[in-house]
Amino acid sequence: TLNGIIEANPMKGLFTGGKGLLVRSLDDGVDTTTVPASFIVNDIFVPSVVYPSSGGGNGNPECPNDSGNTGYSPGPSCPAGQDGSTGPWNYAQIGAVVGTKMGNLMYQYDQIQTTDWGWGVFYGTDANAADQRCRWLQDDNGYDCPGGWLPNGGSWEQDSTKKGSGAYPPGNPYANPAWGGGTGCHFAAYQPGVDQTDANDDQGQNLVQDFDCQCNYNLKGNDWGDWVRQWIQLATPKAGYEWQGWFGHGKAPSFGLDFAGCWVNNPRDMIKIQNAIYSQKHDWSNQMVPTSKWDDYKATSLRPYWGWNEVPVDGASMDNPQNWDAIYIKLPAAVCGGGTKDSVTCLSSGAAQQLEWDLMHYEQDQVLYPGVKHVNDKPGSAIIFLNDENHRGHHGDYFQRRFACEQWTSPNNKYKIVVGQGTCYIDYA
Repeated sequence: TLNGIIEANPMKGLFTGGKGLLVRSLDDGVDTTTVPASFIVNDIFVPSVVYPSSGGGNGNPECPNDSGNTGYSPGPSCPAGQDGSTGPWNYAQIGAVVGTKMGNLMYQYDQIQTTDWGWGVFYGTDANAADQRCRWLQDDNGYDCPGGWLPNGGSWEQDSTKKGSGAYPPGNPYANPAWGGGTGCHFAAYQPGVDQTDANDDQGQNLVQDFDCQCNYNLKGNDWGDWVRQWIQLATPKAGYEWQGWFGHGKAPSFGLDFAGCWVNNPRDMIKIQNAIYSQKHDWSNQMVPTSKWDDYKATSLRPYWGWNEVPVDGASMDNPQNWDAIYIKLPAAVCGGGTKDSVTCLSSGAAQQLEWDLMHYEQDQVLYPGVKHVNDKPGSAIIFLNDENHRGHHGDYFQRRFACEQWTSPNNKYKIVVGQGTCYIDYA
């Protein structure tokens, strides 16, 4: 069922197969009204589509790096994980998947593939949508930011009652003014203000088209490749944030996309943006954070790519086990070195140990209950692997996701994953 929901139909056209589903790490530390999830469908061909939260570097996606060198601001320290690596990319990641209950999270989900569906908020990049965005309030002519108010054209006013965009219900505010959670321009917590990247051309076209920092649909040409090229060619930091001087001073760090990231109101445009950014990755990324050496014909080298999108959704609904199909175990991209034979057995011994600990953590948090008797409970024991498999295309490797069930026993014989009749569940070994 889940594979059908993410299946692409390239013969018919982009986003004409499965309608897509949502995944979310339950350890991302975000507990606002609106929370970030990631939308998965196989029209997206990038690797590493799930935000990491476990492994080397304490699960930080800015790891590994060269002693904190990002090319710009200092990066985090990156302690070694269980397998000795200092980044999260060789580790499995776990979270909750919502597929069959998508209608509880997406308004008019059954119609989501129609060309006039525009109820949502979709970022094709990491975006800090729930925790570092300012909600534009037209009637008050200013921004509700995390920890304060920013009048249009005015100065920062500290106000602890202001929580930012994540405090609002999710959805396109132009479709319903009561919505807007996760929209808005990027907020600089370290120096309070809006630091959304500009890139104005000589026609006055910017990367965003309004105060809500919605993507400029006039730049959707070449499947949104025009938007990516304009960012690369004309990116200009806001006054006071000149340290974000990428392209003038070298290529951008991965987190540069957080500052430029903007939202669209439907998955089809988001898919195109996500793929366009990946297609031009060599043109924009300095590959310093995380330290990378991409080779389009070597799948494992592409693993440390920030490939996830960000979709703001209602936190109460996303974190409600009644909406979950299972707990997923997302394997590293091309975990077995390449091809479509991904298996949990290709994890290193250290990564397998970390996975056992992460499963223990989920059990302690009462979002996972091992045992066949809990297969149909929510939360319960239903579990599934999410493979990130590579295929060879005309211009290098591309990636597709596949849900799979596989027998596995954890390193210390704590847990076993059982392939049952029509189900996959976790039990004690």
